[in-house]
Amino acid sequence: MLKDLNPECTRFGMSPRRTKRLIKDIKAWLKATNTKQIVLAKKLGISPQGLTNILKGRAEPTGEQALAMLEHLRQPSEEKQNEP
Repeated sequence: MLKDLNPECTRFGMSPRRTKRLIKDIKAWLKATNTKQIVLAKKLGISPQGLTNILKGRAEPTGEQALAMLEHLRQPSEEKQNEP
């Protein structure tokens, strides 16, 4: 039904443009912080292969995964470093 309102939305409700932007931001964050994908995957509750597939465009993040990524990007730097 949402797809009818916004033809750019995928079945998870994010447009391809927003998905690409999120992936670009995650890649930039990984590079800027010198964080390994496996560490981020664990923090997000995503398998390492699942995160790799998302970052390479082979899979779309689910709504929950996209929200977790956004929340992670919005955390202050010191909170990210102190996470287990």
